[in-house]
Amino acid sequence: GIIYARYLRSGRWVPIRIGALSLKGAALMSGALPRLHDHVDLAFAYGDHRALVRGPVNKVSSVEEAAQSGAATFSVEFELDDDARRQLTMLLTAARAAQVTIKPPPPRSTRRYPVEWPVCLGTIRGAVRADALDISYGGMFVRPAHPLTMDSSVNFSVVLGDGDKPIAGRAKVVRHVTDVDAQACGLMPGYGLHIVDMN
Repeated sequence: GIIYARYLRSGRWVPIRIGALSLKGAALMSGALPRLHDHVDLAFAYGDHRALVRGPVNKVSSVEEAAQSGAATFSVEFELDDDARRQLTMLLTAARAAQVTIKPPPPRSTRRYPVEWPVCLGTIRGAVRADALDISYGGMFVRPAHPLTMDSSVNFSVVLGDGDKPIAGRAKVVRHVTDVDAQACGLMPGYGLHIVDMN
């Protein structure tokens, strides 16, 4: 019952959330924004249907708008060739037949930022190496080398640069995106951590 979306940014597909979608264009939410007037490639998926489209960015949310809603947004006006129009029409028709409605997510209290930071996690079973994939004021999403336990507490340590002191704290494991979920959604598997305390 969900239409999934990603966009190509710096050679990497970044998951995004859909605020609105039609044959004319889309309003999208992402922590990693393109620039105004950039031409971007977008991939949509619903069930067995896929659509790859392209178009210019005609609006990017301001800092004030992002702070008010907790989500950074951008809009794209599609430039569809025959294949892209056919793919998107079939996807939208299938979603409409299944009575799928696009509901914007609830406002976030803070904006998320995509990162690629090595993180050391301290668990009851010992140290676990992980990669932080996005961060916000209150948490981070990590991909650990070994599974974490839901609702458990972990210590974390991140070194951002040579000679910098580690940023350390405690967090609680509050979300798990499994391999199956990740494949279906076009996301990375991993765990959401809520930061409880930080130096």
